[in-house]
Parts: sequence; C-alpha cells; structure tokens
Amino acid sequence: MSLSGNVLGIVTHSGFRKRLGLLCILTSLLMSTAPLLDGFIANADTGEADLIVEIPIHGTIEMGLAPFVQRAIREAEDMAADALLLRVDTFGGRIDAAVRIRDAILHTEIPSVIWVEGRAISAGALITLAGETVIMNEGASIGAAQPVQVTPTGKAKETGEKTVSYMRGEMRATAEARDRDPRIAEAMVDSDIAIDGISEEGKLLTLTSEEALDLDIADHLVSNRKELREIMGWTRAEIRQIEPMWSEQMVRFLTHPILAGLLLSIGGLALLLEIRTPGLGLPGIIGVLALALYFGSHYLVNLAGNVEVLLFLGGLLLIILEVFVIPGFGAAGIIGAILVVLGLLLSRISPHGGSGDIRGALLMLICSFLFTAGVFIALLKYLPEAKWMPGMVLANNQDPNAGFHADQHRDLNLMDKIGHSITDLRPAGTIEVDGSRFDVITMGDYIDVGKTVKIIEVRGNRIVVEEIENNKA
Repeated sequence: MSLSGNVLGIVTHSGFRKRLGLLCILTSLLMSTAPLLDGFIANADTGEADLIVEIPIHGTIEMGLAPFVQRAIREAEDMAADALLLRVDTFGGRIDAAVRIRDAILHTEIPSVIWVEGRAISAGALITLAGETVIMNEGASIGAAQPVQVTPTGKAKETGEKTVSYMRGEMRATAEARDRDPRIAEAMVDSDIAIDGISEEGKLLTLTSEEALDLDIADHLVSNRKELREIMGWTRAEIRQIEPMWSEQMVRFLTHPILAGLLLSIGGLALLLEIRTPGLGLPGIIGVLALALYFGSHYLVNLAGNVEVLLFLGGLLLIILEVFVIPGFGAAGIIGAILVVLGLLLSRISPHGGSGDIRGALLMLICSFLFTAGVFIALLKYLPEAKWMPGMVLANNQDPNAGFHADQHRDLNLMDKIGHSITDLRPAGTIEVDGSRFDVITMGDYIDVGKTVKIIEVRGNRIVVEEIENNKA
C-alpha cells in the first residue's frame, strides 16, 4: 500500500476522529479561559493592597493639621482603601494636635504605614509610633520628644513635670499598642530614663534610621518610593494622594501663633479707633472681621469653644455698656476686662496644658495688648498730621479766643431758674424756662411731666434740675 493510502486510512479511522475532536474541544476551552487566567495572575501580582491613600504630614504640627488628617482618614474609609500611607517629615509642634492625629491612626481599621522621609522629631515621633508599619528613609531620624514651651522671643523652655508626664504616658501607650518597646518611647520624652547600651541619663533619646531598625522601632529602610512599593507589595497598586483643601490651609495659617497674635492686635486697634470715630466706619468693620477670623479659626480646630466665645463677647458687651451707658469706670468695666482676657487666654490653652502653656498664652496676650496700645497712641498723635487726613479729621482747634466754646448756656444765667417739665424726666428730658426749652437731666430721680423744677447746676451743655413744690417756688 502506498504512503498516501496509509495516511488516508489513519485519518478515516473512527478512533482517530474521536481523539481529534476531543483535542479541538480542549483547545477551544483553553483559548476561552485565557483572559480569565491572565486576570487572575495580574491580581495575584498586585498583592493585598489595591488602593493606597497617601496623606502628607509635613511642617509644623499645629491644630489646623489635625482636622485635615482626620478628614483624609474618613475619606479613605469611605473609599474602602486597603492601606494608609502617611508621609512624615516634621520637627514637631503642638502636643494636642499630635494626640488627635495619633488617635485617628490608632482607631481606624485600615492598616497604616508611616513613611518617615526625613525627621519625626517631638510630636512627629508620637505620630510615627502610631503606625502599624514604620518605614524610614536612609538617613532619617526619630525622637527628641520632650515637650518644650516656645516664648514669643523664639527661645525654647522646658515645660513642667505635668506636661512631661502626660507626653511620656502617651508615648508609652502608643508604643504598647503597636508592640514596640515602651521604654524606648519614654526615653525619647524624659531625659531621666536611662537604657543600657541605648541612652544615657540626662540625655533625650534620638535614633537614626539604622538604630530605629535595630531596635524594632522601624520595620524597613528604603531609599526611595520605588523600594517602598516593592517592600510593601504595592508595585501594581493605585496610590491616591489626598491634599489639604484651601479652607484647611487657611485655618492652619490663621491659627499660627504669630498670626493669631497679629489678628488680636488688629482687632483691638480697629475697635479702639472705631470708638474715636462717630458712627460705624471702616475701623469697626475691620475689627469685627479680625476678631471673627481669630475665634472662627480657633473654634474650627477645637481650641476655642462656646465657653471661650461667650466669655469674650460677654466681656466686650460689659465694656461697651461701661463706656457708653454707665458713667465712670466701675464694676462692669472691670468684670468685662477680666472676661475678655479670660476668653482670649482659654482660646490659646490646650485641654492638658500646664503652667507653661498658661504663661506662654498670657505672655502672647500681653505683647499683643502692648503693641495695640503703642500703635493706638502713635496714631492719635501723628495720624491727624498726615497730608491725607484733613478730609477725615477736624484740622482746626475750637479755640475760645476764636469764638468757640462748649458752654452754650454761659450767657443765659440759668442758675436757680424755675421752670416746668414738658416731658417726663427719666432722668433725662425737656423743660421750659422763660419761654425757652432746654434738655436737662435730674440727679437720678424720675419727674413726671408738668412738675415744677429748679436748675441747680449748669456745666457746659449739662443742665441738672430737681423737683420743687409749687409753694416753694
């Protein structure tokens, strides 16, 4: 039989045809499931984290930063993110702001990764210890978390034992929550804590990235973002950055200690100028806006609450009543001044603040008040002489030699004159004497209309009367 005949016999054989059909079916199935296999392999390469939310924590840790971090974590929870990546590079800041950020990191169910890009000093160390995983750049550092009080001159002073003890407890509790050595965390706060081979007594503990890795404070070291993604298995994951909104940036700007003091000075100065200006003018509007920005920004970051705002407004109202309604300067003015100072003072003190925070806030207020008083006196002295002021300020003195005098009744000889009230005097009102009408005031008594009165004092535009009986007139 020829070769072609043999091939034709094999092909036409029933067993071969069955095998060939089965092979075709298997090939079709493999081709149809290839995309599913490719997708499964791709998903397996991405690791567990598909969506990573990145939050920057840079610069000074102040009360305006805490609401941003809290909002960013809430948004990550709403997006069902697989992990948080918090980039830290800070020399520290306010303890209360760091505590709020620390609490937000500890209480979220999303795994948190802290990436120390440069420094995690002071309050930054507390935030770093709150992360489940700590990754540090080569050459980064962490520690030196002892609380200090920064004076208006820029010098740093140690705080009292109360604040140090509070910070030590926060660092210890945070380290314990993440299974890190609490003694190392405490040594970053308290120089009295000594650890053999790690820290000496009398010196605060600050660790380099290599030291932090050896002591299990850090979990990994990297030199760039690519290495971080490879270590965490995020090579194919989406990293979505959340940046502060303009309103959050504005609040951080307004709550800065220097600008906060400047807002107080501008507000106080503008209100003092408004008192010297008749009617409601530009100084009054500027003063109200400056104080509204001060309390509004502090209210949003939970430094100032309803109590502080009510204390300030109540004190301001008493001062206004003392100046415009109640004669002299008495209890209302003193109480009002105390309430204003108390409201401003409490708006700058954190809930756990000790005597150091109180002294710092009080010193800021004193500097602000002295600056306001100095500028106000200078404006009263030199502003009327400015070339552009004649249209706003009276340029000529009301010299008596030029015919000006405040006493409009000096030539009327009204003393001991008898008249009758044509309106109720409660205690101010109008009387008629010799056919002329005069605005008068009593010594505090109420006198009904139609009563006989006698003028007992004339001083400038002020006429004082008393009621007399008709038979004594």
